[in-house]
Amino acid sequence: MKNALLLLAFLAGAGWVSRAEAQQVRSLAGHDAAVFALAFCPDGQQLATGSFDRTIRIWDPVNGTLRHTLSGHIAQISALAYSSDGKTLVSTDTAGEVLFWKPDESSLPRRAEGHTHCAYAVAFAPDGQTFWTCSQDRKIKVWNAGDGALLRTLGPLDTPLYALSLSADGSRFAVAGLSGRIQIGETASEQIIHTLPGHRDAVFTLAFSADGRRLVSAGQDASIRFWDVASGQEMERFNGHRSPVYQIHFSATGRRLTSVATNGLVVVWDAVSGTALHSHRFPGQTYCADLSPDGRWLAVGAADAMGFIMELPLTAR
Repeated sequence: MKNALLLLAFLAGAGWVSRAEAQQVRSLAGHDAAVFALAFCPDGQQLATGSFDRTIRIWDPVNGTLRHTLSGHIAQISALAYSSDGKTLVSTDTAGEVLFWKPDESSLPRRAEGHTHCAYAVAFAPDGQTFWTCSQDRKIKVWNAGDGALLRTLGPLDTPLYALSLSADGSRFAVAGLSGRIQIGETASEQIIHTLPGHRDAVFTLAFSADGRRLVSAGQDASIRFWDVASGQEMERFNGHRSPVYQIHFSATGRRLTSVATNGLVVVWDAVSGTALHSHRFPGQTYCADLSPDGRWLAVGAADAMGFIMELPLTAR
C-alpha cells in the first residue's frame, strides 16, 4: 500500500486566491474516504465518483441524489472512465486491479487481469472498442472493452506512469509520470514519436485538445503547459496555480479547460486565450474535477470524503 500511494506524497502546497463570484455549491455526501476520481457520463445524465472507501457511487448531477452504489474493489479507487456510449464504466485501484461495470445496474463487475502496481489512469478509445490503462508498474495496457481481455502491453517504460490520454481521433496516445517527461506515440504502430522534456517534477495529468493538435500537461510544479503534437514543441503556459495541479480536463467543445489543484482551487480557463473565466476555492484538498458535456455543471472530488457539484455562470461555459 505504501508504494501504491506514492503519488500522494506530492499532494501539498499553498495556492492562489480565488477571484470568482460566489456560486451555489451542492455537496455529494455518502463516501467514507477521499473522493479521488470522478467522471460524467457522455450524455450528462449521471456522475460517477470513486473513493478511497473502495466504492463507486452513481449520482443524478442535477439534483445531487444518489442513484446506487457499486462495490467490488478491494483497494482504493484511483481512476474512472465511461465509454463513449455511456454503457460501460471502467475503474482502477491502488492495487492495480481493473474492473468494468454496467453503471445503470448494481450487479457485480467483470474483472480484467490488471497491473502489478497502482493503476493511475484509464482512457477509452474513441470507437469504444478498447480502453487503455497505465500504472506505477511502468506499463501501458490495452484491453478489449467488450470482455475485458488484455490485448497487448506496452513497456515497461523508464518511469512509473501517472497520466494517460488518447486523442479524439484515436491516432495518438500520451503518457507521463514520475520523471516529468512526456511521451507521445502513435496508436497504430504503438511507437513513441516524441519524448518531451516536460516538467521539472512529476506529471499527474494529460489531455489532448478536441482537434488533437495540442496536448496539455500539468503536475507537481503547478504549471499548465501546451505542446504542439506534430512537432513536440512547447507552445504556451497558463499560470495561476501555486500548488500541484492534479487534473486537467477539456470541455466537450474544446473551448474550456478545467484545472484542479490540491489546495482546493479549481479554475475554468478559456482554452485559446488562457484567460481564467471562473475560479472557486473548495475546502481542504481537492483531487479531481470534470465538466458536464453541456458545460453547465462542474463536479469536484475532495480529500474529506466529499464530492461537490456547482452550476457554472454562463460566461464560463
